[in-house]
Amino acid sequence: MKTAQKICRVVKWHWCVTAVGLALTAGPSALGGDVHLDMLKTQTDIFTNVTVMGKSKTDIFISYSGGLGNVKISNITDRAALRALGLGGEVPADETSSVAASAADSGSKMINSKINSSAGAQISLLRKKITKFPSIRLTPNIITLFVAVVLAIYLFFCHCLKLICLKTGRDPGILIWFPILQMLPLLRAAGMPGWWFVGFFVPVVNFVVQIVWCFKIVRARGKSVWAAIGLLFPITNVAALLYLAFSDAGDVESSGNGRVTVSGPPVPAEA
Repeated sequence: MKTAQKICRVVKWHWCVTAVGLALTAGPSALGGDVHLDMLKTQTDIFTNVTVMGKSKTDIFISYSGGLGNVKISNITDRAALRALGLGGEVPADETSSVAASAADSGSKMINSKINSSAGAQISLLRKKITKFPSIRLTPNIITLFVAVVLAIYLFFCHCLKLICLKTGRDPGILIWFPILQMLPLLRAAGMPGWWFVGFFVPVVNFVVQIVWCFKIVRARGKSVWAAIGLLFPITNVAALLYLAFSDAGDVESSGNGRVTVSGPPVPAEA
């Protein structure tokens, strides 16, 4: 092993002396200072941490991370290294355009890849958030419960309308329990003719009819105008409807002609 190491040292020094000698004999035009390259590519090898100590017409003499050596200029494929050594290596115009196009294409692919990966990450995050919500299966029991709740709310609503009609002195009859048709007894309770019913089906006019009915029904119940305003707006209309239906009133008695008379406390006679 010691003999082999000595032989390697001798060979390295031999190449070093040879390189320096050739560089000195090549003349001033061949030197011009050391050239440092991070990498030098040839047809068969790649040299790293390269220092070009000299050159001739056919060879360059280098020291690199692996030692000393010479490289044939004709074997160098690195155009940037050739330009740094003053040996030409200009890139043709068509090759320049192809290199630029290749760089643009690779940049576009990189951007698209980043966009796709970002979109994929967002979709994956959205799916995770969606899966956090509990899934509800529509079983027959759930459907039955839903229908029962909706029906109960509707019947309670109709009952409230019936109470309003009765407390205005009008018996609504069976129509109060049917959708749409229940507007007929409600119009009568507000003291409005039945032909106003057609106005509910005419665009724009239906808003006017609704507003007029709200103020008329509140007046028939003997309540404040604020109750009419409450009937016109969402959320407050529920509170106003309950107020009109369950607010205090006198005893209600039905007569044979469908009208209802409201009896209250006796009014004292004037002196």
